[in-house]
Amino acid sequence: MNLNWLDIKKLNYVVAVAEELSFSRAALRLHMSQPPLSQQIGLIENNLGMALFERSTRARAVTLTVFGKLFVEKAKRVLAAHAELGECVSASQKGTELPLKIGCISLAFEALMSDGMAMLQAQQPYLELVIEEGSSS
Repeated sequence: MNLNWLDIKKLNYVVAVAEELSFSRAALRLHMSQPPLSQQIGLIENNLGMALFERSTRARAVTLTVFGKLFVEKAKRVLAAHAELGECVSASQKGTELPLKIGCISLAFEALMSDGMAMLQAQQPYLELVIEEGSSS
């Protein structure tokens, strides 16, 4: 299935409703009114061909369907990766290095400082390699 229509904003809508278990509270959190949020969730579900939420008119609450739980789990991963990518881009634009700590025993220190580390540094210039030597005990 082609999901090109499913952008970060829509994933945020779904996750907000899932975490709040309420369209009204999710809309407040997203700084929007409830009807457009409900409409967007309806369009998302329609495009997916599956319901993400079970709606209860009496309690004005929603619960996740089985598919909805799986979808939200994956959506959170995508949103986390998107945020991490944004941090990397910002750090690169600012010339800031991101630390990568590697712990190793003394015997392995020389081996780690070989070509592999140099290649990693060349491919990922925004990484600051921090190697800490220690003992195996």
